[in-house]
Amino acid sequence: RVRVLVVPTDVSDKEQVKRLIRETIKHFRRIDILVNNAGILEYEPFLSITDESWQRTLDVNLRGYLWVGQEVARHMKRKKRGVIINVASIAGYGAFPQIASYNISKAGIVMLTKNMAAELGAYGIRANAIAPGLVATEMTASMLKDRKGIKEMLAKVPLGRVGQPIDMAGVALFLASDLSSYVTGETIIADGGWMSHL
Repeated sequence: RVRVLVVPTDVSDKEQVKRLIRETIKHFRRIDILVNNAGILEYEPFLSITDESWQRTLDVNLRGYLWVGQEVARHMKRKKRGVIINVASIAGYGAFPQIASYNISKAGIVMLTKNMAAELGAYGIRANAIAPGLVATEMTASMLKDRKGIKEMLAKVPLGRVGQPIDMAGVALFLASDLSSYVTGETIIADGGWMSHL
């Protein structure tokens, strides 16, 4: 039997984040694993980025990870154990055009993960990240409709296919399990080999 608790949360709002963690602990009594996966993506040429869109992207994609990570880590610290998995992106490693704010936020997640690992390891908390390539999700739905564009992208992917959420779930399960008990501060790239060209 699986118990599920849904707490709609805007991770760019610190009070909502605190409520999320409070409600989760109240319901389950503990948090063993955190998967930081909230994210937004806005297409804008570099010269057209506005203060508002820049701030919105960093608030959700980076500051939200910090706030959720802090609240969960405070709880895990008392338990002397826990696993944090941050979802980054290969966009944090390469400058993909038209999404500079997104690229920068994802690069920040890679470094945030390293800092979490460096400071939280003493409390038995491991922190790692996953950097997906092109994965079929709601965020990429419009992109996947562009057959010509997808064909060009897949030409760069040695495995020759779009990733599926289950592909990322397998990596997350590894990082959440004791099979990775001596792994922390790392980002696993799961992109079908795309980054092997760069």
